Amino acid sequence: MREEARRGELDAALADADRAFQGYAKTDIEWAWRFRVQKAHILVLRGSLNDALQLLNDALPPSLDRSDTAVRRRMVQGLAHDFSQQFNEAVKDLNDAEEIARLYQPALLGDIAQARGTLEVDRKRYGEAAAAFRTSLSIARQQELPFLEVLAFGSLGNVAMQQEHFDEAVDWYRLALQKSQSIGAASSLAITLGNIGWNYSALGDFENAETMLKEAESAASRAGQVGVRVYWLVALGDVYYRQRRYADAEAISLQALALARNMDSKRTVTECLNTLSEIALATDRLDVAERYNREASKIERSGLDQFGILYSLLVSGRIEAAKHHLAQAEDIFQTVIRDPAVETALRWEAQARLAKVCGDEGQPTQAEKEYRKAIGTIEAARASVSRDPQPKLLRWRQAGFVRSTTQKNSMHCCFFIGSDTNIPTSGRSLPRRQLISASRRRLTLSRW
Repeated sequence: MREEARRGELDAALADADRAFQGYAKTDIEWAWRFRVQKAHILVLRGSLNDALQLLNDALPPSLDRSDTAVRRRMVQGLAHDFSQQFNEAVKDLNDAEEIARLYQPALLGDIAQARGTLEVDRKRYGEAAAAFRTSLSIARQQELPFLEVLAFGSLGNVAMQQEHFDEAVDWYRLALQKSQSIGAASSLAITLGNIGWNYSALGDFENAETMLKEAESAASRAGQVGVRVYWLVALGDVYYRQRRYADAEAISLQALALARNMDSKRTVTECLNTLSEIALATDRLDVAERYNREASKIERSGLDQFGILYSLLVSGRIEAAKHHLAQAEDIFQTVIRDPAVETALRWEAQARLAKVCGDEGQPTQAEKEYRKAIGTIEAARASVSRDPQPKLLRWRQAGFVRSTTQKNSMHCCFFIGSDTNIPTSGRSLPRRQLISASRRRLTLSRW
């Protein structure tokens, strides 16, 4: 069953685990628990987080307190709590798993390090996450565990992406892809392909992004990885939106939303809603945009999703600006900009949209100041690509730029692809490039 799951055959693995669990439930409690934990783990892989937690809610029999089953039960609970954004519970679960493993099951310490790294990524503690994943990688190599090695490679790529080290990220993803292909790990293949596709999209290479995300979605569908499939449908919808293929973007985002509503991941639901809000704004359907934005904000205010708050807030600022509620829009954009945890792309967009609002309010001096801040943010992001300012694999989209002059403000502007925001260049040209928020989730390779 574990090998079926690693090959990505989740439907078959779930059926086998359930059959074994039911078969042993009345005859051998210890073996029944082993298959119960395995079934719960597969449910987590499929995105059925509440079902997994409910399955593991009963206490273990005392005879298994020091067993690998006890460690794995706590790891599955930790991952399910992490993906449900219940971080305090996840920390406790993984601490308990590590305590048992250090005393009685040291062979599982690499898996625990991998799970802990995933949790630290979601808590935005990237230094701690990288250290955990490197520990996992070291143990994988020492113990000759190739599947764990794949997970560590991909997860280190995710950390690099979160820190906007795009060239480093693709190196890790390539290693993960090569290793997963060599060992036939289809479950990690869909995740790695999607992460590479997201990496392409983050730097504006939408053609390669579309190709990789379609491959990832297809691989996840074949493997029965419903949660993984939905993530990449969401990302593909965002790629279409950035290309102004609004009909395609809306169709695939609605498909993703329908699937996401049947999962336990509110984060995925809010990402779908935010993309649909942006599409509605781009197609002048303000009432539709407001409806989607209200639903996303309601989920976030209830505490069910902490990741998309700033993104939803930015969308609400765009809606207020479209309604000509300029003071409200300005306050919202300032809130996003001032947040110390805001990612580069969101800060850039908020700065650019704030500048436009200032211009619309008849404040040309303040508008130019905000535009210059936006340009500075972009230049800093470009400088972060350290080894090669124009890598061949993840190239910045460059093309001509459109100069324009407004009645209120005579500054020259450069139009950024995929956005309705004009950025002044004060008479000097800038390459046209797209920054996409890192809040669009990379799927973490962390599942043992």
